[in-house]
Amino acid sequence: YNAERAWFLGQQGKTIDPATGQPVGQVRTQALGYKPPAMTGEGAITVPDFNHGGTATITADIVSAVRALFPENEWQTALHIIASESKGSNGATGAAGEIGIFQIHPIHFGTVVTLPDGSKVAINAQNLRDPIINAAAARQIWQNSQGWGRKGAPWSTAPKVLSALGYAEGTHGKPLVLN
Repeated sequence: YNAERAWFLGQQGKTIDPATGQPVGQVRTQALGYKPPAMTGEGAITVPDFNHGGTATITADIVSAVRALFPENEWQTALHIIASESKGSNGATGAAGEIGIFQIHPIHFGTVVTLPDGSKVAINAQNLRDPIINAAAARQIWQNSQGWGRKGAPWSTAPKVLSALGYAEGTHGKPLVLN
């Protein structure tokens, strides 16, 4: 029943709130004229940068990191956040010292994150250039913020990304949880 319910809600662009078990968020409006990049195969993909214009080439290792660390219903959003935050560059550095593909802020240095293999690592200025570690840090921040555009989420590029992807304002999603 729960798997069927989750599938049905997913078709409507919604998820299940783990705290209440009720349908929430991710109500999509029609995103006119935009077709997301395919997430099949193992190669690099080109993703539009909805904040600064142009496109970003997201390498296969970054795509793999996103696929390993985020729920499938968040892959497209995560890749567009990366395109807007860093143009897909592992070496990107922001004005306030943000680092890597998701532009993780120095206030998070020392935070311990869990990698896909279950190992744990404290993030720092050096290891955040690794896309797996950077994506693990972003996943933890995203999860703690309950979504990309919710209060406390650090990605200033998220509102334009979410709007361009067709998310209705104020409905930014939570991870899909199957009981």
